[in-house]
Amino acid sequence: RWALERHAPGVAAFLDSPAGRALPVENRLLALLALEPAVAAQALVRMLPDLGRAPDAQEIRLLAVQAALPDVGAALERLVLAPETRSGGLAALLAQRTSLDAKVLEPIVSRAAAALLAAGTAPADRLLGLQVAGAYAITSLAPRVSACALDAAAAGDVRRAAVRCLREMGAMSGDTGRKVLAAAGEDRALRAEALAAWSASRDPAACQALVAAWDDLDFTERQVAAATLARQREGAAALVAAMADDSIEAGSLPVATVADMRAVLGSDAALEKIWADLTAGATAVLRLAGGDTDAAARVNLDGPFTVEAWVNLEAPIGNQDSLLAADGVLDMNFYAEQFRVWTKSFNDVLVARRKALPGTWTHYAVTRDAEGALALYVNGELDCEATVRDTSPYRGLRIGYSTPQNAGTQGRIAEFRVWDRARTADEIRTDFDRSYAGDGERPPSLVTFHGGSSWGELAGQAKVEPALDAPRLVTEADVRARAEKFARFRELAEAGGDPTRGRGVFATKCLTCHQQGGQGGRVGPALDGLGLTGVEAILRHVLTPSAAMEGGYRSFRVVTRDGRVIQGLLVSSDTDAIVIRQPDAADIRIAAKDVAQAGFTGISVMPEGLLEAMPPQEVSDLFAHLMSLTGKAP
Repeated sequence: RWALERHAPGVAAFLDSPAGRALPVENRLLALLALEPAVAAQALVRMLPDLGRAPDAQEIRLLAVQAALPDVGAALERLVLAPETRSGGLAALLAQRTSLDAKVLEPIVSRAAAALLAAGTAPADRLLGLQVAGAYAITSLAPRVSACALDAAAAGDVRRAAVRCLREMGAMSGDTGRKVLAAAGEDRALRAEALAAWSASRDPAACQALVAAWDDLDFTERQVAAATLARQREGAAALVAAMADDSIEAGSLPVATVADMRAVLGSDAALEKIWADLTAGATAVLRLAGGDTDAAARVNLDGPFTVEAWVNLEAPIGNQDSLLAADGVLDMNFYAEQFRVWTKSFNDVLVARRKALPGTWTHYAVTRDAEGALALYVNGELDCEATVRDTSPYRGLRIGYSTPQNAGTQGRIAEFRVWDRARTADEIRTDFDRSYAGDGERPPSLVTFHGGSSWGELAGQAKVEPALDAPRLVTEADVRARAEKFARFRELAEAGGDPTRGRGVFATKCLTCHQQGGQGGRVGPALDGLGLTGVEAILRHVLTPSAAMEGGYRSFRVVTRDGRVIQGLLVSSDTDAIVIRQPDAADIRIAAKDVAQAGFTGISVMPEGLLEAMPPQEVSDLFAHLMSLTGKAP
């Protein structure tokens, strides 16, 4: 192939010659790979009549990438319209959609989707047509899709697929939304699908109609609908209008929802007043702007200690970023994007196994016992232990101070604490996300606390500011309530349920987002071998997902230039596009030119309240099945 590529013009001329056309078609296809993509696609078009089979996925991709060429686009359209090649061609375009230009392909696949949605077509054809219409956002087909959603004679999976398609297109009308909700009755799954589609509509009238139906929704449905409405300009405007005339109480919406509304609407006087009221009590954190003198309070560490804090750094993360340091004494910095503890006597004594992620709140705790043994905990879990012992006093340290010259920490710090003893692993795990900011009396061993508006003497550009994305910390009362909740569900988890029934619960509650045994969704981590982690670890990940989440499963948020917020699991991000994955929906590709803001949130893609919404017996059955997932053959 390399030799052919060196002589691509000659290869192209040969393939068009009588001798080239006399070669077997598969040989010609192999030679075609050496050509420039545009030339190869046009050559493939000329070979299609001789192919004698349906084009494979690679050949469909070659045509799709060059579909802007009139002859190539026309050939691709013929393939997806012809009954004998339609299914394979559309399947290939669906599988590769996020790496293709949807705007070029949309008019090509729209006729095929319309044919599949015609009256009287088989359910399998309608399902394929709905999948194509949703994935390529063919809004011209919205009336046909709405008819499918309201067709009482259609199979249930077709109606659900139609509702999902309307969601992906952002094209559910208010009338369709009302009718689907009414038809759903007590079918919670279909109601959820209908609300997701209705609240994702880009039709201002549809958004206003949903807000007008607010009293017909329960609390959970209102929260979900508001979160989706807030992520697009039309929906956010409908919510602001409803809050302005007191149809919806502003305080009933989460602060994060109002933050999304501000992101998509920009400056809006009514919304800014609501925002000011809601954020009056926002958590204050220490902001460091990257100046070489930025620092906060002074700290001395003598004898045993535990230093812990939440840190959120801006990119690029490096040696200039530090939690606590003094020249030539100690430096808790982020060299090579990894939190580490450097001491004068031993250099790097602790180095985190995982790299720090920019824009993410992460909890770090460093302990030293009476013998000088040091350990590092990340988000409440033991990460590494030092192989040396150092009992040296560390004095004159400053929070956020950076030892490199002409550089400084750029990011934020919250809940900085120093204890006069090495806290145990259980203590750190139990309350790493515990806040002591409002406590009048703190534990005697908590000798230093900085949080809220109290950060001691500030230097350089360091300042204290409110942070709506501050880590989700709990109070003493919350800790007690959480302990009671854990105890209640621990008892249910250990009650010995029916693993066979639990398998059914697992399929409906977990496999939507997770995979196990190669089956299920791809939003959360695979659950093979989950039972080996134990009941306590599973409870922690399910009951407090945002506190326990793995770095790769934080929710990623994109604000588009046309006023939408798209949130879910980040699949990929490059100079061309960002791809987001959401449960039960086609991956969403946002072209880089359409992105206004993008970044990770401090919230897990795992929803909270999963166990709380289940009957007790279902919880016991589910855990009976989860504990059987050992990753070993039965």
